[in-house]
Amino acid sequence: MTEPAAPQSIPPFAAADNKVLAPTWFFILFAVTLFGLGYLLRPFVADIVGAFVLVALFQSTYQRLLRWLGGLRWVASALTCFWILIVVAIPVGFVGYSLIVEALAAYSSGNALSLSVGSVDLLARARVQLSSWGLNLADEHVSQLTVKATGALSDFVVRQATSTLNNTVAIIVQFTIVIVMVFYLLVDGPRLKRFVFDLSPLPVEEEELLVTKFVEVSRGILVGNGIGSLAQGVLGGVAMWVVGVPAPILWGAAMTLFAFLPVVGVSLIVIPATVYLLLVGKVVGGIVFFVFCMAQALLLENVVKTRLIGSQTRMHDLLVFLSVIGGLAGFGVFGLLYGPLIAVSFLTMADLYRRTYRHMVAERIQLRGSIADG
Repeated sequence: MTEPAAPQSIPPFAAADNKVLAPTWFFILFAVTLFGLGYLLRPFVADIVGAFVLVALFQSTYQRLLRWLGGLRWVASALTCFWILIVVAIPVGFVGYSLIVEALAAYSSGNALSLSVGSVDLLARARVQLSSWGLNLADEHVSQLTVKATGALSDFVVRQATSTLNNTVAIIVQFTIVIVMVFYLLVDGPRLKRFVFDLSPLPVEEEELLVTKFVEVSRGILVGNGIGSLAQGVLGGVAMWVVGVPAPILWGAAMTLFAFLPVVGVSLIVIPATVYLLLVGKVVGGIVFFVFCMAQALLLENVVKTRLIGSQTRMHDLLVFLSVIGGLAGFGVFGLLYGPLIAVSFLTMADLYRRTYRHMVAERIQLRGSIADG
């Protein structure tokens, strides 16, 4: 009878094994934790980008306050955040209040249409104008159209009021998060910058270049888009007030928002307003209003805004135009910032490759070729 085979012994522990496996295991764990952190912060990506943009814009204000206060970082950061609140909250609050008042007035005017058929109001004047063009509408058709239009307007206002209330609460919460992040970034920004630079294998001057480009793009987008769109809205609102379009502040603010959209832009407001002026008999005013608004929009959109963004970001006007449109298509409204930022980042990396890394890659390829030949 044969004896059972002796169990195989486990090879003794060798420290060299850990040295071989440790780097692979570390990078697996590092990738998992990095993915987990990205997933955790994913809902706050827009807030984080917004906070960095505000820090870049108000860094000079913070530095001046820091010098005046003798290096009290927490106080200087708090005062800077308070200044941001004043700069942003007061204009937005005033415009928001004006929009609410004029929206309620427009809603009341819309309800009044159903009670004033046959009198000298918008519908009566529209019927007279259409009759002069050879288009006659019977009273029953006008009544049906009025009832349907009023019902559609009421439903639209209710939906928009609910959506506006929800969006207002969400905006307040997000803006609070952004302000908190701005406060800590102003205080601990240098430490965060050193931490990121220590992790990056790039030379310090190239890392500084990327940071500088981010600041330039942020300032260029906000200055260029902000000034250009605000100017379009203000000029459009004044033009509406001059020709007698109701609620000029409301529609001027809407023009400011739509002016951020390339190609169509303010035409989404200008064309319906022009149709309204034609229907109420203000033919000359409608034509002048349309020509003026579209001319100033074309000038500000394609010359002033593009030049402001391009001068700050040092991009060609065509690339600015395409990056804004592509950013909107890919990321929504935040694409106004993300699109040019991605484009400038690519141009910066391409310039670094052309000046430095192309030669390094060529040298390595030649070295490997010579080793293989040998």
